[in-house]
Amino acid sequence: MKHLITTIIFILSLNCFGQEKELFLNSVYKVFVDTSFTKYYLYSHSNRLQIYNKRDLTKDLSEFISIETINELLSKAETDTSKLTWDCKSLDMANCSLTSDGILLDYYLVTLKGNWSEKKQKRETGRQLKIQEEKHEKKPRQERVIYSFSRPIYDSKSEYALISMWMICGNTCGHGCIYLFKKANGIWQLVTETNCYLS
Repeated sequence: MKHLITTIIFILSLNCFGQEKELFLNSVYKVFVDTSFTKYYLYSHSNRLQIYNKRDLTKDLSEFISIETINELLSKAETDTSKLTWDCKSLDMANCSLTSDGILLDYYLVTLKGNWSEKKQKRETGRQLKIQEEKHEKKPRQERVIYSFSRPIYDSKSEYALISMWMICGNTCGHGCIYLFKKANGIWQLVTETNCYLS
């Protein structure tokens, strides 16, 4: 009987651990997502947290957390090999049945049938892209934005978490950052952002 109870607890703990990143995203998505959206579109692949400028990140975060905690988070980010996709059923407000090319696919793809000279091909591609851009701009804003999140990385005390977010809203529209969260009274609160970019 003792063995059975231990096995059940172990299975339940594995299941909870498996859902941890979805629970985190559910609790923080309002930091990133427009509050007017009834659902947000999510790239279903959960990327590994990638840090492009460790020096700036360390400098920015050191105002809020110890260098030991920063190094721990960086080490965990580098060695993260967890599941590569989000469990969409566990994400309350996300529509993540689409992959990264799903909602904006028509915007980026142009299909030309038949034989075209290079000059005509370039002109026709430009014409079709303009039509698609106009069509895309007429969609509600909620349908023009895709979010992409990395898997969150936690320190050993589960007091701090790092996650990166990219938001794509068109061919030349998007931004992203790495965000530091702190758990206070059981609630994840945004502390700061770093390694930001804008396109």
